[in-house]
Amino acid sequence: MQSQSAATGDSPWLSIDELAERYQVPAATVRYWRHLGTGPKASKIGRFVRYHIEDVLSWERQLKAEAR
Repeated sequence: MQSQSAATGDSPWLSIDELAERYQVPAATVRYWRHLGTGPKASKIGRFVRYHIEDVLSWERQLKAEAR
């Protein structure tokens, strides 16, 4: 498993655009997931929406477990 810094660079927080790039989907898709409440847990930091890498990895593990 990658370390946080290896997975995201220097920050454990991903922007909407960085999360979209990770999944190779449009940023609008990530925004829609947030609207539906189906994507990884999002946090507001000031006026910015960010995704903590641990929440993203947890969501990925959950999806993988549900696919089995």
